[in-house]
Amino acid sequence: MIASVGKRMWRQFQAHDVPGLGAELAYRFLFAIFPFGLFVAALGAFVAAWLRIDNPTGQILSALGDNLPPDIANSLRPELARVIDTTRPGLLSIGAIAALWAATGGTNALMKGMNRAYDVEETRPIPARYAVAIGLTLLACVGVLASFVTIVGGSLITQQIANQLGVGAQTWTALQLLRWPLVFLFLVVAVSILYRFAPNIAAPWRPILVGATAFALGWLLATFVFALYVANFANYGATYGSLGSVIVLMLWFYLTAVLLVTGAELAAALTRAVDPARIQTRKSQIRVIQNARELARKRKVAGDTVEAGRRLTPAPQPGDILPAPTPTTSIAIAPHQASREEPPPSPLVVAGLASVAVTGLALLLARIRSR
Repeated sequence: MIASVGKRMWRQFQAHDVPGLGAELAYRFLFAIFPFGLFVAALGAFVAAWLRIDNPTGQILSALGDNLPPDIANSLRPELARVIDTTRPGLLSIGAIAALWAATGGTNALMKGMNRAYDVEETRPIPARYAVAIGLTLLACVGVLASFVTIVGGSLITQQIANQLGVGAQTWTALQLLRWPLVFLFLVVAVSILYRFAPNIAAPWRPILVGATAFALGWLLATFVFALYVANFANYGATYGSLGSVIVLMLWFYLTAVLLVTGAELAAALTRAVDPARIQTRKSQIRVIQNARELARKRKVAGDTVEAGRRLTPAPQPGDILPAPTPTTSIAIAPHQASREEPPPSPLVVAGLASVAVTGLALLLARIRSR
């Protein structure tokens, strides 16, 4: 079963153009990350002021440097430093709205990829589709915030702050050790909900959990390996100059997007293996919905055509003289008239008939003279 699922998943990976869809998602993520970063930074400034953390800018930026690849952290530091130093409430609303708008486009692209993984077409109405996209986007934002707070916040919590919050030394040590397992749990839960509600099919939970777990493990491992590669082997600054940080960020987004779509392909392949009737039933339901919509569209077009004809034909007004009906006379057509005309006789026939007539006339005159 594992071999067949692996082969099916590889065929789907190639047929559904997972790398191309990952590039599209990475492009969408790039638009969403900076307004979302402004929102998180503004929120962090208020939280830091509420917790009375000294020098929150330096602590947050140092935590970013410890938990993200260096080039990615360097690309985010300048703007985050400017935002964290100023606690303006307007940045919360502006950043949240801009991040939601940009991230919803990425969620729509991800929903398209999920439908492609299950080989189903999108039939949900546009308002319902955007409602699902916005809901999943908000869920993803909550998951990212929880992961961000868990990773970066764990680095910010020092022993002194833990004592101020009433957290003992053992609890503080346990929180430091549980940071990454909590991030893994947040990822599995958030991605499972995403895999369940993004496609136009109600997939079973077991394949979904397997796909989400595979994504979480792969993403954590890939992020760790990618950070080591960027820090020790790659020198994007020498190649791309000032754009090196943006290129590294795009590569990280691309890696994340490909892993996210690959997890969906794994969930779809497992669903085909354990419950193929579910997909076939959903495809039949989608065909019924499409046929009903096509029939309704044709009826609407026919009704619009009839209505347009009625509008072009003026209605008779009082006092208008209507033309008298023209009487029709039925003429009986003889059978020989209705039939096809016969061709004219040939010249030989005409000459023969003429000679017979002349000979008969000559014989008649000779007999008269003999009398």
